[in-house]
Amino acid sequence: MDLTIYNNIVILPPVVWNIEYYKSETGRSPVEEFVDFQETAVKARIVRTLDLLEEFGIELGMPYARHLEKQLW
Repeated sequence: MDLTIYNNIVILPPVVWNIEYYKSETGRSPVEEFVDFQETAVKARIVRTLDLLEEFGIELGMPYARHLEKQLW
């Protein structure tokens, strides 16, 4: 991780989050199938929410991310 120090302040680079859709043994991805089945407006909202989560991660907070249990958000 590259650190930048400016006036005794450490500036950390942004963390990049990746959202992965797992496929079953048969090669199906229920999440992708669900999103593909939605109307265009709903797809746009889903994609926007996922973009926000990728950019800000768990720091985005409610209603997009919340702590469920130890190391599970």
